[in-house]
Amino acid sequence: MASVLDLDTRNGDLTKFRVNGGLGLVSSRLTAEGPIQKGKSSFLLSGRSSYSDWMIHQYDDIDLKNSTAKFSDLTGKLFFSFLEDDILTFTGYGSTDNFRLGSSSIYSWSTVNFSSTWNHKFSDKLRSNLTLANSHYSSGEKSEDELFGYINSNDVKVLSANLDFTFVKSDKFKTSWGIIGNQYLVQPGSSIPFGDRSQSEPVSISQQKGIELAAYIENSIDLTPNLGMDIGLRY
Repeated sequence: MASVLDLDTRNGDLTKFRVNGGLGLVSSRLTAEGPIQKGKSSFLLSGRSSYSDWMIHQYDDIDLKNSTAKFSDLTGKLFFSFLEDDILTFTGYGSTDNFRLGSSSIYSWSTVNFSSTWNHKFSDKLRSNLTLANSHYSSGEKSEDELFGYINSNDVKVLSANLDFTFVKSDKFKTSWGIIGNQYLVQPGSSIPFGDRSQSEPVSISQQKGIELAAYIENSIDLTPNLGMDIGLRY
């Protein structure tokens, strides 16, 4: 009923420039990566795009002839290592999707995320991570009907700041603690007429805001080679 999806974008190659990709019947991809300063910093840029309409339009069905389905996304990351104890990364991601069946409305989705992480090593046992992030998700529906056409949209924006510490006392005992702050800006929905002749009524729901603050501490303990436990508290 509930789950967490944890994605880590890998760093670009620190030693040499690389390009790889793939061609498919409905989509293709291309990735470029390499060092900015060998052994110290790197970049990674990867994108995908679809061109599936040609396959959909092969069918004689009139609805499929007028249908479309497309997506594209782009991922980028910069990695910097300096002063031996500090690592700084910048990551960005953007994607768009749209779909239409026959003469129905056009449905679209988009996501844009940016984040920056600073990892600092105080000692062999103590590390910290500071992450700042901004994400924007939006979706929409567009009807191109001349008399009653409309454009509906909604979006969610989240600003996040996380500060985490990890202390590794030994192979059998580790402590983590930190603070988290999130600000939510939600536009539940708005609708405007499509074109000057549309009789569709404009509607806009007021923006909603929320702030979430949290603090946590967790201990990971290995009691035996085959038995361990995590003890934590979050407020």
